[in-house]
Amino acid sequence: MEDAPAPEEVSSERITSHTDLVTPLPRKRVVTLCLVLFGESFVASVLFPFVSFMVRDFGVAEDDESIGYYAGYLASAFFFGQFVSSFFWGWLSDRVGRRPILLIGLVGSSISILTFGFSSSYAMATGARLFGGLINSNWSIARAYLGDITDKTNRVRAFGFIGMMWGAGTIVGPALGGVLSNPLENFGFLGIFHEGSVWETHPYFLPTVVGAVISIVALIMAFFLLPESKVFTTDAVPLSNLATGASMDDGEAKVTVEGEGLLEKKKTKKKKKQRPAPKTKPSLKSFFFKESKYVSLNETSSDGANDTKMNDGESGEDDVEVDVMDDVDMDDDDDKEDLPTQSSRSKLHHLIMRPLHSSGLTAVARDKGAVLTIASVGTTGLLYVIIDEVFPLWAMTTLAQGGLNFSSAQIGLTWSIGGASLVLYQMFVYYRLARRFGTLKLFQAGLALMIVTFIFYPFNGLVARSSSNPAILWVTLGTTIILRTIFGNTIGTSQSVLLNCCGGEDIQRYRGMINGLANALSGLFRSIGPFVGASVFAWSLASGLPMPFDFHFVFFLEAALAALNLTLSCFIPAQQI
Repeated sequence: MEDAPAPEEVSSERITSHTDLVTPLPRKRVVTLCLVLFGESFVASVLFPFVSFMVRDFGVAEDDESIGYYAGYLASAFFFGQFVSSFFWGWLSDRVGRRPILLIGLVGSSISILTFGFSSSYAMATGARLFGGLINSNWSIARAYLGDITDKTNRVRAFGFIGMMWGAGTIVGPALGGVLSNPLENFGFLGIFHEGSVWETHPYFLPTVVGAVISIVALIMAFFLLPESKVFTTDAVPLSNLATGASMDDGEAKVTVEGEGLLEKKKTKKKKKQRPAPKTKPSLKSFFFKESKYVSLNETSSDGANDTKMNDGESGEDDVEVDVMDDVDMDDDDDKEDLPTQSSRSKLHHLIMRPLHSSGLTAVARDKGAVLTIASVGTTGLLYVIIDEVFPLWAMTTLAQGGLNFSSAQIGLTWSIGGASLVLYQMFVYYRLARRFGTLKLFQAGLALMIVTFIFYPFNGLVARSSSNPAILWVTLGTTIILRTIFGNTIGTSQSVLLNCCGGEDIQRYRGMINGLANALSGLFRSIGPFVGASVFAWSLASGLPMPFDFHFVFFLEAALAALNLTLSCFIPAQQI
């Protein structure tokens, strides 16, 4: 009888053919990513409860009705920065690795949120938010990192964890943002916060300090516990080979990544001519590139596009192949002798199209599933940011205008209501639902149920006006917040899984760029979302029109956007997750 295969020889067929065999998650990495994303979502959302009060204190708004406009501009700055930079960060992570981009983003988050809290003018606050968006695309990079280290047997569970922590950050952030803002008024009795201190001149500094501390802790953990996850996807060659000028031996392409649960796989391909790699000198970049052993030949050569196929990351049970495309080498001297002289027009076309092909952008653009999934992420971003922007504005509005007449502390408290339900749902419910019905169907169900939730939102104002018992309002409002949290998290987690599975292996080798594109499109919609939401809400209050064009209108608009996204999702090809 033959000996049982060693653990490193377990093939991908065993993983895919037995649904009860699930690859263990790399716990240290997943926990560290969870903290990173918790900090990112905390920093992004901590300002929502007090941003309207902050704008009022800056004195830039002529009246209370125009506060919403300026608050919208301020919130939009962060997402506009992400729109500008996310594609670049995603593209760069495919070439230099995920780890350095994550570390840079965490440093940028800490600086930007502290500057924002210490702002003494509207322009300074807007600049701090813009800088935070430009320097940070960690949500998309973390999704790509997790896609690198998981396979189809554990990906849903892994993305469920980071979805839970991102959602927790969007709940805890606004909750603490509302409670900790203006500490002199709320906690003056403690004796720590007194008149004439920084807490009086900068009443919104304390919650931003908490956000910066979380980001710094996440930075320290990421530096020590997150090795590089990226298997470089174009003729990966060890750094030692580049340093010595050696090439691959006998046409054998070998890809190895160190880390928990990763196994070494190699396949032999037809030998291809390799151009000698230039010698490199030691540099400080090893400070960022922990355990990153392979670099792309595209960084040192222009011999055409070379591809790497990788089914799944850290599990190690999936084969890793290096495949070389048979593209025409426009830089090879022998080939140039056989090519006709190019016209200036064809040369221009070559200069434009070759970078697009080598970056993978054209391959992604031709894939229906990838395009529709990326578009869905963008429209969902618009959906989320409008409700995040409008809810505090509506909650602080007077009862006569259809609002709840809440203070910043009460607004912050409402964000914390869904926290416990989110944790329980992600730990015990979402994974089972995804395994039973599939990620795409669960995504569509979340959108359908969100439509009902948005329609129900404004009727809490009716409860506030008609009931003398505040407990009734908190029951109805709490139910609305819990449903919105659960359905929203279902949508977001499902989208993350779909984004890292769309298009198959040939597309997923550009995983960083795909997530960067999605984050850029989401950033574009999120940058206009606060302005659209605040403007529509301000218009509905000033118009004096009856229902549905009064304060109900912006919530009905949200329901219509959710219905549009649901329609779009029906054209996403069904995928085996």
